[in-house]
This record gives sequence, structure tokens and C-alpha cells, in this order.
Amino acid sequence: GESRYEDAFHMYKRLLHLQKVLIGEMAPSTLAVINRLALLLRDMNRLAEAEDLCVHSLEDCTKVLGQDHPTTQQCVEIVAFIRHSLGQSEEAEDMFRLALACNERILGENHPTTLRTVVKIGILLNDQKLYQESEIFHRRALIGFEQCLGEENPETIDEVQYLGELMLKAENIPEAEKLLRRALSMRRNIYPGSFHPKIMDSAHCLAVLIHKQTKWKHDPLLSKRKKETELLYTEALNGRDSQLGIESEASIESASCLA
Repeated sequence: GESRYEDAFHMYKRLLHLQKVLIGEMAPSTLAVINRLALLLRDMNRLAEAEDLCVHSLEDCTKVLGQDHPTTQQCVEIVAFIRHSLGQSEEAEDMFRLALACNERILGENHPTTLRTVVKIGILLNDQKLYQESEIFHRRALIGFEQCLGEENPETIDEVQYLGELMLKAENIPEAEKLLRRALSMRRNIYPGSFHPKIMDSAHCLAVLIHKQTKWKHDPLLSKRKKETELLYTEALNGRDSQLGIESEASIESASCLA
């Protein structure tokens, strides 16, 4: 919890002090530590401090390392994350697109790092309820991950899940069901015999989709769908209770769906 964040914060502060003394304030490894410290501050919800630290770090990275250096690009994305957390969605999108253009130019359109930036833009657009635009980015990321990482890679499966959830929001039920079943099946394969949180998330999301279909009164599969919905919600609830605790938001969500 909070104590772990505080411990990490003090560790990074000590490390940063040593880096500055022994290597110099503008050394690439020092700037990389500043980036990690800014990301930690964001996770601690100390957003103003995180933004101030990272904006100054970005200026230094650009000056010392150049705009195209990986540490500079990491800093660009951290600034984007922080501004998204501050509710500055347009500014965050501009920063992510800047990072994407640089990654495409240097690494290529289908490099895993480039595709991860594509995913981040897709998530940002989804958060802005720009679902059609988000879909374009998630489809690109999925195709790219399948080609460069393989269909059974966890990042590829995460994209299958993202796209399935997006299709559910768009009420494209047939494609959503196909994608969500694929994600659940593959997560069960790579995390066998466990209450892995991602398995539980997939089970819950698929249950939500199937529950929507139980409202189709003349569906010949109505009885089967109701039974599957209950089984999936129960699986999600048991796993979330076990891993997260009965008072976690995720457990309460699954329990309320079963009620």
C-alpha cells in the first residue's frame, strides 16, 4: 500500500542524490532515474510534483540526449500519463502522438515499443468516449502484436480483451463475444490453475456480455446463457474474493451482478 510507495520514493530520492554526486545531474542514467521518480509520484497521486519534475526532465533530456533518444521518449510518455491523470486529455493525446511519430520513424510501425504507444493512445481515446477512433488504434495494435509477438503472448491477449470490451461498448455483440471468449480461453491457458486477476476480469466481462443476451426473450439459447452467466460471475467472484479480498471494488462488482 502507501508504505511501499513511501519506501520506494525514499529509495529513488537516495539513488537520485548519489547519481547526481557521482555521475552528474545531466547524465543519461540520472535523467532515467528522474523519469522513474516522476512516474512513482504520479502513482502516489502527487500529480503537480510529478508534472513539474518530468517537464524539467524532458527539457534536460531533449537538450542532452536529443529528441529521438529512448529516455527522452519515455519522458514524453510520462508527461502524457501525468496530464491524462490531471484531466488534460487533449494535451496528453498530443504528447502520445508525438512519441508515436518518433517511434514509428526510428523503430518502425510494427516494433513492440511503437505498438505499446499505439495501445496507450487507444486507451486514452476510449477514456474520452471516442470509441470509433479508439477501435482503429486497438485493431492496429492487435494485428501488430500478433505479427511480432505471436497470438499467445500476454500483450497480444490483452489487446484481444481491450478490443472485445470496446466492441461490447459499441453493442457489436457477435464480435465482442468472439473476442472475449478468445481472451478468456487464452488467459486460462497461460495462467493455468490459478485465480489470476486477468482471468477473473475476462470471466466477469464475458458474463456481462452474455447477461445482455439473456434479455433476448425469444433466444433459443436463453436457458444455457443464463446458466453460463451465473457460472462466470461465480468464477470471477471466487477468484476476486481470494486474490483481492471480499471488500475490494472488483469483488463487490461481481457480487452485485450475482445478487
